[in-house]
Amino acid sequence: MKILKKILFLAGMLAVSAAFFSCGTKSAGPATFTKGLNLSKWFETWNNSLPNLKVYDKDDFIHLKEVGCDVVRVPIHFASFLNDKKEVDPIIYEYLDKACDWAEELGMYIVIDNHSFNSGSYPAPAKVEESLLLLWPQIAAHYKNRSNYIVYEILNEPQFGNKEWEPIQKKALEAIRKVDKKHTVVVTGADWSGLNAMCELQPLNDKNIIYTFHFYEPFIFTHQGANWGDSGLAALSNIPFPYNKDKMPEVPAEAKTSSLRGQLANYPKTGNEATLKKRLEMAAAFSEKAGAPVWCGEMGVHDVAVQNEERNNWYKSAGKILNELHIPFCVWGYDDTFGIFMPGSKKKFPYDLNKEVLTALGMNVPEGVGLAAPASSDLPLVLYDDFYGKGVNVSSWSTQLLITNHREDPTEGAFCIMTGLMERYAGIAWDLTKKNLSDVEGNQSNVYLCFDVKFTSDKQAFQIRFVDTDDGTSANIPWRLAYDVRASDGKVKEWNKVEIPISSMNCWGAWSNISETWTDIGSNKFDWSRVWRLELAAEEWSISGKFYLDNMRIEVR
Repeated sequence: MKILKKILFLAGMLAVSAAFFSCGTKSAGPATFTKGLNLSKWFETWNNSLPNLKVYDKDDFIHLKEVGCDVVRVPIHFASFLNDKKEVDPIIYEYLDKACDWAEELGMYIVIDNHSFNSGSYPAPAKVEESLLLLWPQIAAHYKNRSNYIVYEILNEPQFGNKEWEPIQKKALEAIRKVDKKHTVVVTGADWSGLNAMCELQPLNDKNIIYTFHFYEPFIFTHQGANWGDSGLAALSNIPFPYNKDKMPEVPAEAKTSSLRGQLANYPKTGNEATLKKRLEMAAAFSEKAGAPVWCGEMGVHDVAVQNEERNNWYKSAGKILNELHIPFCVWGYDDTFGIFMPGSKKKFPYDLNKEVLTALGMNVPEGVGLAAPASSDLPLVLYDDFYGKGVNVSSWSTQLLITNHREDPTEGAFCIMTGLMERYAGIAWDLTKKNLSDVEGNQSNVYLCFDVKFTSDKQAFQIRFVDTDDGTSANIPWRLAYDVRASDGKVKEWNKVEIPISSMNCWGAWSNISETWTDIGSNKFDWSRVWRLELAAEEWSISGKFYLDNMRIEVR
């Protein structure tokens, strides 16, 4: 059976390769795809700094292909990634080029979505126009010679009316066509890429475009529990789909706001499959009128405050209707709260995938779904190398300085970490809860915590430590396995290589943030099977001045 599967896989890849190499320099019309996902959290930023560009890699594209995706939408905050010359930062192209390589190799379309203007106040139409006419000639010039699997999306969710938006979009399309007449371009209506706004557009005179809209209806169902937008949404929970009077929860006072009152009152009429179908039939009718395909570029249900069964019901209805109407779609997110994994799971592929959602959307259900993930070591483990390692989340507390994309003098690559100015007990934490380090227990003499550090003062020092999980009880004590790193042990204002054998680290106690208690080491010890995080802390001393870190990893030798 395994040999047969391998033969079928290789045959499939040969077919994909043939399809890829048949993509010529001239487009025969708009790109044709059916279903996919948005890879959110990747090229998105909320403070104009670079995000972690190692969130996803080729394995994720292979996984998307395995569940049946033939398109990936990549939201990118391009306007936040411009250098002093108003050019797109080359590091963005470096990682986006890799994404395009993976998509092309696997025979998947990749939509380069200009997801700009998502932080701060939304700019005036003139500023939006200025940005688009600056960005798109650059992006089109960079990708004009790539295969037809590359697709451009002019702008995500413009936040003003069609009257202002349509002439801007037309100018942006013309700017792209001056550089690139080959690639498919995605266009949209105003009002947050709303369905109504798309249907009201005047069709554009271009034979290689796709019209897109976003579909999160009814909004009070799909966004219940959301802590952004209307404050009343965060208070909503357990709303059923379809509407069922007997299942409806009592509406909290916070949700009875003027903007939600009408939606709540209309939910008995809007919360059903028939209404979804009527709305989506509008998109199909517009496609026929415009003589061009339409695409639902975003859709889904936020999973934090909804019953999983009700969430699955919505996907069954929406997926069935979209597939019946032959409207391609992309679910918002892959492994986030709108994605295709079970709510609250560790989102380990394929074990934690939501079988019901995949089936509802007409996607494949890989072997292993619903089974326990096998225990496998995650060593060696990259903690930081230009960006934080895949699956390693980072946070800080009480620090005055933490710049993770510092460009000056990294030991290798493009960036290093600049930090410091820490008051006592401040620190940085690398979350390791999704990593399996249990095999370190019997192999401590061969496992090393390694990093490069550059101090600016011989008085600087910090503690670096692994910390166990903490639930505030005596059953799970957050033991610390620690090592002190001092500038006086090396050279100042130069990079020092630090290689700490795990066997030389000391378990010296535990502080529980939950119970607010300190526990001395006693007869207990650190437990590698329940590692919570790695911390760098000013445990005994405040740290004045800056210092630098790079190339952080856990190695086996």
